[in-house]
Amino acid sequence: NVIQEKKIHPITLAKNIQNKVLEQLNLKCSIGIAPNKFLAKMASDMKKPMGITVLTRNNIRQLMWPLDIKEMFGIGKKTQPKLREVGINTIGDLAKRQNYDNLKKVIGKNALLVYRKANGIDTTPVDFGHNELKSVGNSTTLPADSDDEVYLKEVLSNLAKQVSSRAVKRNLVSNSISITIKYTRFESVTRQTMVNKYINDYETILSTAKMLFDANY
Repeated sequence: NVIQEKKIHPITLAKNIQNKVLEQLNLKCSIGIAPNKFLAKMASDMKKPMGITVLTRNNIRQLMWPLDIKEMFGIGKKTQPKLREVGINTIGDLAKRQNYDNLKKVIGKNALLVYRKANGIDTTPVDFGHNELKSVGNSTTLPADSDDEVYLKEVLSNLAKQVSSRAVKRNLVSNSISITIKYTRFESVTRQTMVNKYINDYETILSTAKMLFDANY
Protein backbone atom coordinates (compact mmCIF):
# COMPACT_ATOMS: atom_id res chain seq x y z
CA ASN A 1 0.00 0.00 0.00
CA VAL A 2 2.81 2.38 0.85
CA ILE A 3 4.44 1.79 -2.55
CA GLN A 4 1.15 2.43 -4.34
CA GLU A 5 0.58 5.72 -2.60
CA LYS A 6 3.97 7.21 -3.37
CA LYS A 7 7.18 6.10 -4.96
CA ILE A 8 9.85 5.07 -2.45
CA HIS A 9 13.42 4.30 -3.41
CA PRO A 10 14.10 0.58 -2.78
CA ILE A 11 17.03 1.33 -0.45
CA THR A 12 14.90 3.73 1.59
CA LEU A 13 12.17 1.10 1.82
CA ALA A 14 14.73 -1.53 2.87
CA LYS A 15 16.06 0.75 5.61
CA ASN A 16 12.53 1.36 6.85
CA ILE A 17 11.89 -2.39 7.02
CA GLN A 18 15.17 -3.00 8.88
CA ASN A 19 14.45 -0.28 11.42
CA LYS A 20 10.88 -1.47 12.02
CA VAL A 21 11.97 -5.10 12.51
CA LEU A 22 14.72 -3.99 14.90
CA GLU A 23 12.42 -1.67 16.82
CA GLN A 24 9.46 -4.06 17.15
CA LEU A 25 11.18 -7.45 17.33
CA ASN A 26 14.72 -6.57 18.40
CA LEU A 27 16.02 -8.56 15.43
CA LYS A 28 18.66 -7.55 12.93
CA CYS A 29 18.11 -8.48 9.30
CA SER A 30 19.98 -8.13 6.04
CA ILE A 31 18.14 -7.30 2.83
CA GLY A 32 18.88 -8.00 -0.82
CA ILE A 33 17.54 -5.81 -3.62
CA ALA A 34 17.61 -7.27 -7.12
CA PRO A 35 15.58 -7.67 -10.32
CA ASN A 36 14.79 -11.34 -9.63
CA LYS A 37 14.30 -13.77 -6.75
CA PHE A 38 17.62 -15.60 -7.04
CA LEU A 39 19.77 -12.46 -7.07
CA ALA A 40 17.77 -10.96 -4.19
CA LYS A 41 18.37 -14.11 -2.14
CA MET A 42 22.09 -14.04 -2.92
CA ALA A 43 22.27 -10.33 -2.09
CA SER A 44 20.53 -10.77 1.26
CA ASP A 45 23.42 -12.91 2.52
CA MET A 46 26.23 -10.63 1.40
CA LYS A 47 26.19 -8.11 4.24
CA LYS A 48 25.09 -9.38 7.63
CA PRO A 49 23.58 -8.67 10.06
CA MET A 50 22.20 -5.25 9.05
CA GLY A 51 23.41 -4.84 5.47
CA ILE A 52 21.58 -3.80 2.33
CA THR A 53 23.00 -5.09 -0.95
CA VAL A 54 21.88 -4.19 -4.45
CA LEU A 55 22.70 -6.92 -6.95
CA THR A 56 22.08 -6.63 -10.68
CA ARG A 57 23.33 -8.32 -13.83
CA ASN A 58 25.65 -5.33 -14.23
CA ASN A 59 27.55 -5.87 -10.96
CA ILE A 60 27.44 -9.65 -10.45
CA ARG A 61 30.88 -9.93 -12.06
CA GLN A 62 32.35 -7.93 -9.17
CA LEU A 63 30.08 -8.99 -6.29
CA MET A 64 28.86 -12.51 -6.97
CA TRP A 65 31.19 -14.27 -9.38
CA PRO A 66 34.23 -14.29 -7.03
CA LEU A 67 32.21 -16.19 -4.38
CA ASP A 68 32.94 -19.86 -3.75
CA ILE A 69 30.41 -22.34 -5.16
CA LYS A 70 29.36 -23.21 -1.59
CA GLU A 71 27.71 -19.75 -1.47
CA MET A 72 25.51 -20.54 -4.47
CA PHE A 73 21.91 -21.41 -3.63
CA GLY A 74 21.06 -24.72 -5.24
CA ILE A 75 24.55 -26.22 -5.01
CA GLY A 76 24.52 -28.82 -2.25
CA LYS A 77 27.36 -30.14 -0.13
CA LYS A 78 27.53 -33.41 -2.05
CA THR A 79 27.73 -31.62 -5.40
CA GLN A 80 30.48 -29.18 -4.44
CA PRO A 81 33.42 -31.65 -4.43
CA LYS A 82 32.27 -33.10 -7.76
CA LEU A 83 32.30 -29.63 -9.30
CA ARG A 84 35.74 -28.88 -7.88
CA GLU A 85 37.04 -32.07 -9.50
CA VAL A 86 36.19 -30.63 -12.92
CA GLY A 87 37.67 -27.19 -12.14
CA ILE A 88 34.52 -25.33 -11.09
CA ASN A 89 35.31 -23.53 -7.83
CA THR A 90 33.53 -20.18 -7.95
CA ILE A 91 30.16 -18.89 -9.09
CA GLY A 92 32.03 -17.19 -11.91
CA ASP A 93 33.20 -20.62 -13.04
CA LEU A 94 29.57 -21.76 -13.10
CA ALA A 95 28.73 -18.81 -15.32
CA LYS A 96 31.38 -19.58 -17.97
CA ARG A 97 30.09 -21.09 -21.19
CA GLN A 98 33.23 -23.19 -21.59
CA ASN A 99 32.44 -24.97 -18.30
CA TYR A 100 28.87 -25.85 -19.24
CA ASP A 101 29.60 -29.36 -20.52
CA ASN A 102 31.39 -30.27 -17.28
CA LEU A 103 28.59 -28.68 -15.28
CA LYS A 104 26.07 -30.82 -17.14
CA LYS A 105 28.09 -33.98 -16.51
CA VAL A 106 27.96 -33.30 -12.77
CA ILE A 107 24.41 -32.06 -12.18
CA GLY A 108 22.59 -33.28 -15.29
CA LYS A 109 19.25 -31.78 -16.29
CA ASN A 110 19.52 -28.84 -13.86
CA ALA A 111 22.71 -27.55 -15.48
CA LEU A 112 20.97 -24.93 -17.62
CA LEU A 113 19.05 -23.58 -14.63
CA VAL A 114 22.23 -23.24 -12.54
CA TYR A 115 24.14 -21.73 -15.48
CA ARG A 116 21.44 -19.11 -16.05
CA LYS A 117 21.25 -18.22 -12.35
CA ALA A 118 25.03 -17.83 -12.16
CA ASN A 119 24.63 -15.34 -15.01
CA GLY A 120 21.93 -13.47 -13.11
CA ILE A 121 18.97 -14.88 -15.04
CA ASP A 122 16.00 -16.17 -13.04
CA THR A 123 12.35 -16.16 -14.09
CA THR A 124 11.03 -17.93 -10.98
CA PRO A 125 8.02 -15.98 -9.63
CA VAL A 126 7.84 -14.90 -6.01
CA ASP A 127 4.94 -17.09 -4.96
CA PHE A 128 4.31 -16.03 -1.35
CA GLY A 129 0.80 -17.47 -1.43
CA HIS A 130 1.69 -21.11 -2.08
CA ASN A 131 5.11 -21.67 -0.56
CA GLU A 132 5.66 -24.88 1.36
CA LEU A 133 5.06 -24.27 5.04
CA LYS A 134 6.64 -26.32 7.80
CA SER A 135 4.53 -24.53 10.37
CA VAL A 136 1.67 -22.04 10.61
CA GLY A 137 1.89 -19.29 13.19
CA ASN A 138 0.61 -15.85 14.02
CA SER A 139 1.85 -13.34 16.56
CA THR A 140 1.00 -9.84 17.68
CA THR A 141 2.62 -7.07 19.68
CA LEU A 142 0.32 -5.40 22.19
CA PRO A 143 0.17 -1.59 22.24
CA ALA A 144 1.09 -1.73 25.95
CA ASP A 145 2.15 -4.35 28.50
CA SER A 146 -0.77 -6.17 30.06
CA ASP A 147 -1.31 -8.67 32.88
CA ASP A 148 -5.08 -8.86 32.32
CA GLU A 149 -5.57 -12.59 31.70
CA VAL A 150 -9.07 -12.12 30.26
CA TYR A 151 -7.68 -9.70 27.69
CA LEU A 152 -4.65 -11.89 27.00
CA LYS A 153 -6.86 -14.90 26.32
CA GLU A 154 -8.92 -12.79 23.91
CA VAL A 155 -5.65 -12.11 22.09
CA LEU A 156 -4.94 -15.86 22.08
CA SER A 157 -8.42 -16.46 20.67
CA ASN A 158 -7.83 -14.06 17.78
CA LEU A 159 -4.45 -15.62 17.02
CA ALA A 160 -5.93 -19.12 17.13
CA LYS A 161 -8.59 -18.08 14.61
CA GLN A 162 -5.91 -16.76 12.25
CA VAL A 163 -3.78 -19.89 12.58
CA SER A 164 -6.77 -22.16 12.01
CA SER A 165 -7.95 -20.16 9.00
CA ARG A 166 -4.52 -20.26 7.36
CA ALA A 167 -4.09 -23.97 8.05
CA VAL A 168 -7.54 -24.87 6.70
CA LYS A 169 -7.00 -22.73 3.60
CA ARG A 170 -3.73 -24.55 2.87
CA ASN A 171 -5.03 -28.03 3.78
CA LEU A 172 -2.46 -28.33 6.57
CA VAL A 173 -2.83 -30.28 9.81
CA SER A 174 -0.56 -30.86 12.80
CA ASN A 175 -0.45 -32.62 16.15
CA SER A 176 1.93 -30.06 17.67
CA ILE A 177 0.91 -26.69 19.12
CA SER A 178 3.19 -24.10 20.69
CA ILE A 179 2.88 -20.62 22.17
CA THR A 180 5.39 -17.90 22.93
CA ILE A 181 4.81 -15.44 25.76
CA LYS A 182 7.01 -12.38 25.48
CA TYR A 183 7.59 -10.29 28.60
CA THR A 184 10.30 -7.93 27.35
CA ARG A 185 12.47 -7.64 24.27
CA PHE A 186 14.94 -10.02 25.84
CA GLU A 187 12.72 -12.29 27.94
CA SER A 188 10.25 -14.77 26.51
CA VAL A 189 8.95 -18.27 27.11
CA THR A 190 8.13 -20.77 24.37
CA ARG A 191 6.27 -23.98 25.21
CA GLN A 192 5.05 -26.79 22.98
CA THR A 193 2.78 -29.80 23.41
CA MET A 194 1.40 -32.64 21.31
CA VAL A 195 -2.28 -33.45 20.84
CA ASN A 196 -3.60 -36.95 20.22
CA LYS A 197 -4.64 -36.37 16.60
CA TYR A 198 -3.82 -34.19 13.62
CA ILE A 199 -5.95 -31.07 13.70
CA ASN A 200 -6.41 -27.59 12.26
CA ASP A 201 -9.67 -26.57 13.94
CA TYR A 202 -9.96 -23.36 15.93
CA GLU A 203 -11.42 -24.94 19.09
CA THR A 204 -8.58 -27.42 19.60
CA ILE A 205 -5.91 -24.87 18.79
CA LEU A 206 -7.39 -22.36 21.24
CA SER A 207 -8.00 -24.81 24.09
CA THR A 208 -4.46 -26.18 23.80
CA ALA A 209 -2.99 -22.68 23.64
CA LYS A 210 -4.95 -21.69 26.77
CA MET A 211 -3.71 -24.79 28.57
CA LEU A 212 -0.11 -23.89 27.71
CA PHE A 213 -0.72 -20.30 28.76
CA ASP A 214 -2.17 -21.29 32.14
CA ALA A 215 0.70 -23.66 32.81
CA ASN A 216 3.45 -21.20 31.92
CA TYR A 217 2.28 -17.60 32.35
